[in-house]
Amino acid sequence: MLMGLKYGIDGDYTRCVVRRLSFVLLAASVATAQYEVPRKASEYPAHASWQRFEIGAEYLVHSIPADNGSLFARDYLVVEVAIYPGKQPVIILDAHFTLRMNGKKSVLNAESPSFVAASIKYPDWEQRPELIGTAGVGNGSVMVGAPAPTPRFPGDTTGSRPIGLPRKEPDNTDAAGQPRPYVSVDELIARAALPEGEARTPRRGALFFAFQGKLKSIRTLELLYDDTHGNRGSLSVLPPATP
Repeated sequence: MLMGLKYGIDGDYTRCVVRRLSFVLLAASVATAQYEVPRKASEYPAHASWQRFEIGAEYLVHSIPADNGSLFARDYLVVEVAIYPGKQPVIILDAHFTLRMNGKKSVLNAESPSFVAASIKYPDWEQRPELIGTAGVGNGSVMVGAPAPTPRFPGDTTGSRPIGLPRKEPDNTDAAGQPRPYVSVDELIARAALPEGEARTPRRGALFFAFQGKLKSIRTLELLYDDTHGNRGSLSVLPPATP
């Protein structure tokens, strides 16, 4: 009897360990898959090659890619970047990239994803037109881009639903009617951001550049790259308009 009980406990423990290990491996594969690049560098609107790697880039204006949609970042310009290492790994850092506007000497530095998330979650009090977009969560979606003003104190009615948002919340259940896991704005933007660190396989992600001006004032945009190891260049992500 005791031997049978011990065996049963050991068997349950083994199954538990196997399930947890499977979950960890699945999570790791999902994390890796979200940065995989489905196209070649030459298929991006802008691309450049160096001896050890290639870079592709695309200007997304204010749109941040999400699972099944996009988020709207009013105060940021967004550029998707893909890095293609050669035989040797490449170190990816946001600090290697800057954005030059209209050929000016001054450039914009890439901002942290946390800053972008904060700008979406805690907008300023200035009243201005907003664009409403959807961000995918699994097979569902959430409304983003037109958040209500942040309440200044408990009971502050200025934090009520803004005009123009539908009263019915987007369906966030799966096919079986079960609620999907909540995904915060911080996590959605972190998933979309360019992953930093060593890369041995192609990786992609978004870079964010703070900009509160008018889009029509932008005539040209150049994504500048400099890894401080002699690899530098520029990619024209918004070339001059053809007359």
